[in-house]
Amino acid sequence: MDKASFGLAAAWGDYDNDGDLDLYLTNYGPNLLYRNNGDGTFTDVTAQARVGDSGFSAGCGWGDYDNDGDIDLYVATYVKFKYRAEDAAIISQQYGSEIPYTINPSSYPPASNRLYRNNGDGTFAEVAEAAGVLAADYRGAMGMAVGDYEHDGDFDLFVTHWIAQENAFFENRIVGGFSDEQGKPRLFFTDEADMLGGLGQISLNMVGWATGFADFDNDSNPDLWIVNGHTLEMADDNTLLQPQRMHLFHHEPGRGFIEVGQQAAPVLAKPVVGRGGAQADYDGDGKIDIAVMVHSGVPLLLHNTSTGDGHWLALRLRQSGGNTYALGARVTVRTGELVQTAQVGAEGSYLSQHHSDRHFGLGPATQIDELTIYWPDGAVEKHQDIESDRLLTFKHVADYRH
Repeated sequence: MDKASFGLAAAWGDYDNDGDLDLYLTNYGPNLLYRNNGDGTFTDVTAQARVGDSGFSAGCGWGDYDNDGDIDLYVATYVKFKYRAEDAAIISQQYGSEIPYTINPSSYPPASNRLYRNNGDGTFAEVAEAAGVLAADYRGAMGMAVGDYEHDGDFDLFVTHWIAQENAFFENRIVGGFSDEQGKPRLFFTDEADMLGGLGQISLNMVGWATGFADFDNDSNPDLWIVNGHTLEMADDNTLLQPQRMHLFHHEPGRGFIEVGQQAAPVLAKPVVGRGGAQADYDGDGKIDIAVMVHSGVPLLLHNTSTGDGHWLALRLRQSGGNTYALGARVTVRTGELVQTAQVGAEGSYLSQHHSDRHFGLGPATQIDELTIYWPDGAVEKHQDIESDRLLTFKHVADYRH
């Protein structure tokens, strides 16, 4: 990897189904795909794979959208940016601040997103227009968290935005009986950000980036974290951006999400110019930790030291026969009357990637009554009476012929 570039996002995925993770990098400029050789080295296969879009790409993610066993690639682009020296001197007033022309996305034409379908032979075909996924959100959307926060079997969405646009909490209403003319369930979401502890209002003066649902105290209720950091300069030093405090919300059923960042970690009382972030149980102790990328600063590694007697289960899913990391697999975990649902690879943090293991906080439950895995090829696997507080690996021989 000896290429210099203006890098933005990175996403790992086994696009060639050889069992090791390959790396895709988005850039301001040509994007790059590195194939993992399996011996600690990588080969640049961008030209061969035909995924080197030369624009202003941002977020990216892997997933098998056509469910054929070969994972595909989606790339979100920003704008059709063109540098002109004279633009740097143009200033406008917005939200009570001076806004440089060059950081306002409305100053430039929008750019279309890319969906690269994996052909299964080392090449990809760009099919975003045919699939109907060219357009972008009208707001300044950055990070996205996906999770079933209320345990009703469907996935809700939390989206971070730019200043004065409020973060959005889209609650999934598909289970509520909405259907189309043929009687099939249809997608229907409502923005409940201000009903859930004021998640919208608290973000009015913030610029939100990376985010994620994670059950930090293993009480079976997913909590929420957000990395914040301004795009505007300091009033007394235009070489520095304005720092902002990271938010960490504890989920309290019946009350919503309560911001506890400063109480949870003294370091979170200090504002930073945050951008990327991802979650994983990096030390294997059953508690989800967070890594935070800081613009022009030192990254933060937030080690979870929560106390309490909440139990947990972590799952690692693998397949042979295609889609080796089982992206798209859905898992349900039942303890008593409580059913938790998660999906592998569904969530997408800003320019970052969470670990693919699925973590469940179990509260006081010492065992899982029933675990169900809905594999991407349609197979269903069930297990009963599983002891808690462990990482379990399940392997599946996939059959995508039907």
